[in-house]
Amino acid sequence: MACGHARSSDETTPSVEERTFTHPQLLPADRPDFLALKPRALLGGPAAPLVEVLFPRAGRESLMNRSGLLIDEVERALFAFADSEHWVAVIRIAQAPEIVRANAARMLPLEIESDRPSPYGEVVRRVGYVEGARHEIIAIGDSTLWIGRDEGVFFAQRLSEIYAGSLPSSGATLRSLESEAELRYLHLGGVEESDSPISVLLSDLRALSLDIRPVGSDPARLDFEARLIGEFPEGAASNFQAIYAAIAASDLGRSVGLPSAELEVHVPEDRRNPALRLSLDVSRLQRAIEVLFLDEMQSLLDEPILDAPRPREGE
Repeated sequence: MACGHARSSDETTPSVEERTFTHPQLLPADRPDFLALKPRALLGGPAAPLVEVLFPRAGRESLMNRSGLLIDEVERALFAFADSEHWVAVIRIAQAPEIVRANAARMLPLEIESDRPSPYGEVVRRVGYVEGARHEIIAIGDSTLWIGRDEGVFFAQRLSEIYAGSLPSSGATLRSLESEAELRYLHLGGVEESDSPISVLLSDLRALSLDIRPVGSDPARLDFEARLIGEFPEGAASNFQAIYAAIAASDLGRSVGLPSAELEVHVPEDRRNPALRLSLDVSRLQRAIEVLFLDEMQSLLDEPILDAPRPREGE
């Protein structure tokens, strides 16, 4: 096992006045897909039933036991995906250095073990293999956790900038990930070409974002707002409504309550960058996810997919 310990008597301890940085500065800008989440807000708001279906307490506790990372305590998490095998995540959570050190035990082999000062705060870094894939997990200061899978070239470049005190600023696109929405998905690029009506309508799409947030103080509904970057043909608004009506009439659309939800479409006069918005009932969405995905898969496997939550001691 090769360990790179970076402490030495020649190093200069950074001043108390550490340089500030934003979490988007730690993401690669050349990825097609980004996701920004506020897990603590999601679990404490109207979306909580959906989170519990998709990632129940038992699963979150299992992750905590394996990695020391309790999702319920994460204030904000940003992800950049090249694909399912290559990604970078930045997580705002307390005691980040302790989480890094706890994860070192899961790395076989552990390649790099480094604790080193930087102008942005102490950098606690561990690099090694988890289930056959190379992972880096790094803490910068006390509350920034920086993780990546098979992204060694990116981390090497960005770490050299961190130690030099010269992190590059993030562009407007990445800065938009720090939105007020509890969930924001961002896709850079268009859609695959096909003869489908949706593909034709989105043929000049350059990027899109999707925000999910509560509907005011209504605990039973969630707002979904999509912004499409690109130029659209004449009649785009009516085309969006026609496609929505077709989807709403499908089994999937009916299951999530689309027939009773009104789609709001705003297309500017120059037909650039339209916005689509609708609000949906949370309980209807929850049951749809259970029926369409979990129940169907469980019937195929003839066994539960998700373990029932285990009671805590004393419960």
